[in-house]
Amino acid sequence: MAEDEDVAKLKTWWKEYGLTIVAGAVLGLGGIVGWNAWQSHQERRAEEASDIYASVVAAAAGDRHEEARSRAAHLLEEFPKSGYATLAAFFASASASTLGDWDEARSRLTWIEENASRPGYRDLARIRLARVFLDEEDPESALEALGRVRPGAFDAVAGELRGDILLARGEAEEARAAWRTVLASEHALPSSRARVRMKLDDLGHTQIP
Repeated sequence: MAEDEDVAKLKTWWKEYGLTIVAGAVLGLGGIVGWNAWQSHQERRAEEASDIYASVVAAAAGDRHEEARSRAAHLLEEFPKSGYATLAAFFASASASTLGDWDEARSRLTWIEENASRPGYRDLARIRLARVFLDEEDPESALEALGRVRPGAFDAVAGELRGDILLARGEAEEARAAWRTVLASEHALPSSRARVRMKLDDLGHTQIP
């Protein structure tokens, strides 16, 4: 009799909760399958982005700049959130500059400034943007771009470029002052110091601190 009661209770319990348990199990299994499928999809996309980026680097290294910027454009269009997108944009800008396409060079650097996740990349884009403007003989825009660079590790690079821009504006004394800050910077590399000393010498500077 007790067994019959237990069976009856089990049947009642199953009627109330059995469907919920089965549904939960199905949903849980579906979630695992869906998660694994999503993971696989993401891995495939990451591999594809990596392959395209490798082709950008190879093309740029081989002086195939049209191919480099074309492949970079494809990567930016298909994988704008990829970690490779910012790096590809730098290569695209460099290749565009080599080809004399200043509009694209500026466009790619502006994209980096607005979209890069790392502040250092954004600052590097601003410095390169200033160089592009200087190459275009637009020192005012170059100084404006350089002014958006945060103080820090790029001080020496920015200081040298600031001197170049000021000299292009005919402000020799201001250029000297900017270059002297590079010599005083703890972040200046030996190669930067050597370049700056030569620039100061070219301006007739005889006593370098």
